[in-house]
Amino acid sequence: KTAVQQNILAGALAGNGRYALITEADGYLGCMTAYDSNNKAVFRYWFSDYYPTAVALNRDGTRAAVAAVTAKDGGMSSAVYLFDLGENKTVSPAAVYSENMMLDISWSDKDTVSAVGDRLTSVINAGSRTKSDYDYQGMQLKAYCMDNGRTALGLSAFGSAQSGRLVVLNASGGVTANTTIAQDPVSVSLYGDAAAVLSQGKVLFYSAATGSPAGSCSAGSDARAIALRDETSVYILGVSEIRYADGK
Repeated sequence: KTAVQQNILAGALAGNGRYALITEADGYLGCMTAYDSNNKAVFRYWFSDYYPTAVALNRDGTRAAVAAVTAKDGGMSSAVYLFDLGENKTVSPAAVYSENMMLDISWSDKDTVSAVGDRLTSVINAGSRTKSDYDYQGMQLKAYCMDNGRTALGLSAFGSAQSGRLVVLNASGGVTANTTIAQDPVSVSLYGDAAAVLSQGKVLFYSAATGSPAGSCSAGSDARAIALRDETSVYILGVSEIRYADGK
């Protein structure tokens, strides 16, 4: 059990029990504290230039990635920080993004970091510090899902509920699927070779590798979100219940 004195803003857990918390910090814009599996604090970093909003850990909890935002020149600016939790030193952002607000971040087994923003998604190679950006080209982010380096994005045209797009990025930031859907996406999910989109009361299944259609099933008019159980079936979050459906 760990007690913290400030409000918790975000957190992440590694498979070996190590974890990290983003908290408020007096005199700073935020603080990241990393803990070992015995709840002992092993690393702290105070942010003074950006507000930290999300954190991710690599598999063994020895490195961390933090997404952070700030207002700059009248617009929103975001940054991604990469930390080696065995080194206590000042860290500069690994990447900075103007006019983009980073919403979430993840660290894959392939040592890449995926950061989802409201205008673009960026995949950063944590070793080389190179990055690949996928710009939404004016489309609005409606939903996203990250799965060990892969990212599914549900996009729609601004001001229109009549068309949408499913985009799947691999762990290098390359596009593996780019498919038009007839209606606005509400939720997306990834599992194995499958991607799914919740739209207009239906779950639409696609190949995550090619974007080819792979079936559909009814989700119900109250459906709010989906999570694939496997490549052909899905859990559906309704207003008052969770349902199971098969897309075969």
